[in-house]
Amino acid sequence: MRQGYTHILRPGFTLMEILVSLVVLAIGCLAVVSMQTSTMEGGAQAYHTTVASFLAESEIERLQSMSRGRALASPATPAHLTRDGSACPPADVARGVCFTRTTTIVDRTPTSQNLWVSIRIDFPGRSQQQSLIYDTLIFYLDF
Repeated sequence: MRQGYTHILRPGFTLMEILVSLVVLAIGCLAVVSMQTSTMEGGAQAYHTTVASFLAESEIERLQSMSRGRALASPATPAHLTRDGSACPPADVARGVCFTRTTTIVDRTPTSQNLWVSIRIDFPGRSQQQSLIYDTLIFYLDF
């Protein structure tokens, strides 16, 4: 009878199998964290875009409620606003966390009753300021 090593089958995992599975698990966890970060950044960008649209729409509605002459006479100075449209505190303006709305009104055809309105909203982005520009034509019925 030949003597040698006998291989005994035992239930369980080897150390190498456990290490490989831990490496695969770590890579999977890193991928999930990376996806979560991208999702949060995308959500913040969508939120800022929605707020910018709200601020532009409220300015358009304000101009539509005025007469054509009053709309033309309204100042074109930039307004620093919070996300709900109220005035931004000076400390937040200095930190650059406010939305800045700049409205430009152009009377391209003085004989007609329409005004070309361009509204630019600047807001803080992930690494730099971002801007959205809304252009519209407002038709007035008053003469």
